[in-house]
Amino acid sequence: MPYEINVSGKLRIWDTTQKEHLLKYEYQPFAGKIKDLAWTEDSKRIAVVGEGREKFGAVFLWDSGSSVGEITGHNKVINSVDIKQTRPYRLATGSDDNCAAFFEGPPFKFKFTISDHTRFVNCVRFSPDGNRFATASADGQIFVYDGKTGEKVCALGGGKAHDGGIYAISWSPDSSQLLSASGDKTAKIWDVGANSIVNTFNMGSNVLDQQLGCLWQKDHLLTISLSGYINYLDKNNPNKPLRVIKIVLMKDKKKCFAIDDLGYEPEAVAIHPGGGTAAVGGADGIVRLYSIQGTSLKNDDKSLEAKGPVTDLAYSHDGAFLAVCDANKVVTVFSVTDGYAEHNVFYGHHAKIVCIAWSPDNEHFASGGMDMMVYVWTLEANPDYTTEDILLLDQMSECRLLVDPA
Repeated sequence: MPYEINVSGKLRIWDTTQKEHLLKYEYQPFAGKIKDLAWTEDSKRIAVVGEGREKFGAVFLWDSGSSVGEITGHNKVINSVDIKQTRPYRLATGSDDNCAAFFEGPPFKFKFTISDHTRFVNCVRFSPDGNRFATASADGQIFVYDGKTGEKVCALGGGKAHDGGIYAISWSPDSSQLLSASGDKTAKIWDVGANSIVNTFNMGSNVLDQQLGCLWQKDHLLTISLSGYINYLDKNNPNKPLRVIKIVLMKDKKKCFAIDDLGYEPEAVAIHPGGGTAAVGGADGIVRLYSIQGTSLKNDDKSLEAKGPVTDLAYSHDGAFLAVCDANKVVTVFSVTDGYAEHNVFYGHHAKIVCIAWSPDNEHFASGGMDMMVYVWTLEANPDYTTEDILLLDQMSECRLLVDPA
């Protein structure tokens, strides 16, 4: 059965055996965000972990919520959990306390702590055949253990598997190889038995090319970049993915259209309230307009120039204006009703602007930046303000609000 989790810590389980996908059960295993979950191979038991308060995980029967063990042994947030898919069942967890933990069951009981890592343990995964499980950490190391006993088998690469932190790992279907994704902007395939690298995928040089997730599904190898791009890896050409998904048109929560090769790096997108236009901001400082025609997108061959690489953009609620913020600390507002003519330019941030949002009255908008500041702007503000004017307004607290960095 499929499931849904959200930041409030609720777990919803849906029935897909019927024509209508009905919500069967809703649980809140602990008070906090759920970060990972795993099922037993018979689909009867679920383990969930995350940012609880008094506890950081739970194991229970999916159809009753009855406990089938306890997730203990950690004193900080648990980031990852997995269950051995062959009997006898075993369970492993990884936490911000730099440790992994090993459990036997059911009912699942804490067996011992694994303290081989020196930083956060971000991911734990059992091989499909259950013979091994691996742990990956922010320390750049991957350790492999016996799936039944928890005894350490090896460290992949003999030491550091990656030059940066490792965020995700995924086993091949035959349990012989492992895919890893790292903040060093690479993904790697490992031959676990030989303890050697099979492929290294160089995903780029930009900070947004850090690899945060991965999946080995049948013959498909996928990674997710910090930019949000989904990459289909090519074993025969590690330096160029088979496919990169960057812009997807969704309708009724389902994908209906995708553009894979845009010729530029999209960074943000906004849909006009009227539903007929999509504005896509690029790393090249250009905003391109697309017509939404049914379930597809058509390039209108119309573009707008921002003052730097676009970081976010938003239409006003009435659709009359499009506000675009960029890495050069500028907000540019375009008048939609005037053919997207430049309406006003707003200066004031002292570092890269990262987000923007309109007020309900369409007369004000707010921008947030890496200078730890939120500015609230009036749409008709004088575009001829000098830097000195902005600083004076800052001191008068008329145009910016302090944001608590904590």
